[in-house]
Parts: sequence; C-alpha cells; structure tokens
Amino acid sequence: MTKKLHDVVHIRKDHMGLGDRIAGLMGAIDYAHTTGRRLVVLWQGATYTRVHEDVNGFPVSFESTGRLGDVELFAPDRKDQPTWKTALDVADNHPELCRAILNGEDVETEAVIFRHPFSAGMFCCRECKREPLARLKPSEPVRVMMDAFLEKHFTGKPVIGLAIRHGNGEPLRGGREYDDEALVDKAVHAVGRARKAMGQDCPVFVAADNWKTIKAFHNYIEGSFNLNKFVPAENQGALHHRHPEPAAGFTGHELPAEIMLLAHCKGLVYNPSFRPDYGRIMADLDYEECIFDQGVWPWDEKASRDYFVEVSKLEAPLKGTTRCGCQNS
Repeated sequence: MTKKLHDVVHIRKDHMGLGDRIAGLMGAIDYAHTTGRRLVVLWQGATYTRVHEDVNGFPVSFESTGRLGDVELFAPDRKDQPTWKTALDVADNHPELCRAILNGEDVETEAVIFRHPFSAGMFCCRECKREPLARLKPSEPVRVMMDAFLEKHFTGKPVIGLAIRHGNGEPLRGGREYDDEALVDKAVHAVGRARKAMGQDCPVFVAADNWKTIKAFHNYIEGSFNLNKFVPAENQGALHHRHPEPAAGFTGHELPAEIMLLAHCKGLVYNPSFRPDYGRIMADLDYEECIFDQGVWPWDEKASRDYFVEVSKLEAPLKGTTRCGCQNS
C-alpha cells in the first residue's frame, strides 16, 4: 500500500457540538500519525459558526496550514472534497478495523473514516490523549480572542473552570429527566469545594450555553465571569442547530476560544460530556470534580475503550502496552 495516497478522514456533516468533534478527531489524528496516512478533516454543518453549510468549519477553530506536526492535513471545502473508491467507517462496527485501530495497525482500504466520538476509546487514559490534542493550535482569530481574555481574567489567582453542557433554550442536557436547579446547586457546592482546596478568592470561569444557567451561577458564585458568546434566547431551540447572529457582533470563534480557555484553568468542575475534555486533558489541574446526575452517561476513557473492545469481538482488553506506551487500565 502506498500510504501517502491513503487517508484517515474525520467527518462531521451534522450539527453536533465542537466537543464531540474534537473527541472524534483525537482518534483520527493518532491513527494518521501511526499509519502515515494523510488526515482529511471535513466539518461541514459549521456548528456555532457563521460560515455557509458547504464551508469546512475546522479552519474556523484551528490552524490549517497543511500539517499537524508530522501528520499531513487537508481540510477542504465541500467543492474540493476528495473521493475514495474504498472506505471503512469505524461507525459501521467493523471488527477487523476496530482491532487494527486498537493495535495501531494499518488496513487495506483507501480511506478510514472516523465520525463517532467513541474513537477516543483507542486511548488507554487521559494522558495518552494529550499528544494528538497538543497538535491542535487555535486559528489566528481564536488565538487573538484568547490572548485578550487571558490577559484580562487569568492573571493573578488560579482560575477554576465551571463547564456545564446542555442544549440551550431547553432543560439541561437536552430535555432528559433533569432538575435544572438541582444541577446548578450541585455545581455551586462543587465550586465551593474547589475553592476550599485552592483558595476562597479564586475566580471562576463559567462555560455554559444557557443564559438562565449562566446568570444563576453569577448570582450564586461571587467572582465568576464568562466569555461573551452567541446564545439563543430561552426556548428558541438548541445551540447546536443555530448560528451566531451577525448583528450582535459574534464571529463564531467564541466557542473554540471558550473550550481552549478551559485548558488554562487550575481547577475544573464539570458535568459529563465531551465538551470539557479538551480542558481536562490539556490543563495542569490542581482540582477536578465531575458532577454526575441522573441519566448521564460517564464519558470516560474506560467506557470509550470498552466500545472498541466489544466491537472488536475481543474477550478482554488488549494486554501489555499500546503504541502510546502506557499500560492498559
């Protein structure tokens, strides 16, 4: 096989959130690095951005200069999207493909397609995810936004990040059986525990996507602040399916900036989702607490890896060390 002519493709042509996209991209970056394939990123749907549906949303968030370290990168618009005669999709539950991914082996197909966030399961632990994520650099507009925000809010006391994920304009976590006030109360108490461990005057960076919740946190948590970003009005639908309002001055760079700013926090309180993963993986944390609530699936490393193991028809997790060099847990 001529490796350089074959691709690893991370494709999201829906309105899934940026956290889901980054989670799936981690596996694609690592597999491209391991096999020597080119990485093709297709993020149509452009969630949280003002770009047209045909435009690739990846360059809005991240540098797209042609390489991610030693991995060749191609992030085209739809009109320039390549085609492949043969392709295997991880989401189709191919046992041989999942087994090859877990073992870091190549397969005989032109394209290996990653689209499911569970591709994060090819890693054994959080530390193993840092290498692919470290290859991602913010786009220039995102970097400028982050630098200004860091200078204003992240100088001095260590900052505690509070990352609460749910569909905007809906009950927390998209309308499942949740008590919004109870989760806010849990988060406020968790911040109190973080401040007890780190310092009572530590400021709190609120990263949420519901104005009612954001205002509640500001009311209950003294010294809290947030990045001003586009959030639809209450009961106006999920943020996943709406684009920023140009008249309000939003550019679509706010959400990637917010997610990457979490990596500058020294403490992190969050409810389970892929959204805070970038921060919790890349940050040097002194305090971390996950707030579990009714019906929430724990998006942890073991759950993700078990998905791959089950699909691979393996009787037990792989033994020994993986290509990332750590012991399977």
